[in-house]
Amino acid sequence: MPRISDKSNAEQLWSALVEPAVKSWLSDRGFVMGDFHGQRNMLDVLKDDAFKKELDTAIRGSAQADRPTYEKLLKGMATLGGVKWTAHHDQMAKSVSGDIAEIAPYVQRWAPDVWDQLHGSKGSVSSLTAAIAEANRNTFSPVDAHAHATAIFDTLYNKGDHMTTRGFSAREMGEMYRHLARRGAIGAGTDAKTIARRLQEHAAPVSAIRDSLNFQRQSPASMDEIFDAFDAIPTEQKALPTQDLETQLRSGDLLNRQGGLFSAAVKSTGGLPPGLDLQQLEQKVLRAVQNGGGGRPKMVALG
Repeated sequence: MPRISDKSNAEQLWSALVEPAVKSWLSDRGFVMGDFHGQRNMLDVLKDDAFKKELDTAIRGSAQADRPTYEKLLKGMATLGGVKWTAHHDQMAKSVSGDIAEIAPYVQRWAPDVWDQLHGSKGSVSSLTAAIAEANRNTFSPVDAHAHATAIFDTLYNKGDHMTTRGFSAREMGEMYRHLARRGAIGAGTDAKTIARRLQEHAAPVSAIRDSLNFQRQSPASMDEIFDAFDAIPTEQKALPTQDLETQLRSGDLLNRQGGLFSAAVKSTGGLPPGLDLQQLEQKVLRAVQNGGGGRPKMVALG
């Protein structure tokens, strides 16, 4: 049998093996062409395996860039433990940081939240790499995803105003990227600079929804839940500048909180007669804002 020397030859071979007649012949003889669950054929298994290996390589490359962060973390842990830091410890930290970079793909895959938190409030470039690679797995390679992620991370967290990220880490920005790509807000050919700008723009209204949902519940809202709420925003309001949309979302949410409602009502009307219930207060404030706001669009309330 000729040696399979590259992925292209392997794909050709497996394309032949998944031909119905051949597959049936193999099945009769106990061969299963696919994964253990029978959900994918062998060609898909091969492609997924190749993608996974390329992604692991890209994540290791991202983790190499994060090695100074690991070294600072190790030094901080030593300091907390009362260990006097020496040149020997410094060399040990450099060595350990390399080991951490090697296991990065596995920790990032199975414990993404923990992995991101190890990198501080900014999060990890590798988390963003994985998200971009998964969203574009049929368009460009994980190596290209790594290049995009590095440039985006640099713009968002190293060169930009940290307020524009609204407290979202790199992993959360990666989740936001996936949702925006799914909705056509970010295309496969979009350059890294444009992607960073769109993530910054959407961080404003998305953070308003996050804060509103978190106020209403016991546990933090997931990005899936946040974008479910985002999709419910009327189209005409989504057309507003994102900063204006954020203001409307936050103001509308404020009117649904009793303490915030009272403050907003007093500020908007200059005083209220006693005896009004919460619903009457909200209606009065909305009328005051709409009548005196110079054509300002109606505020929306989440929840």
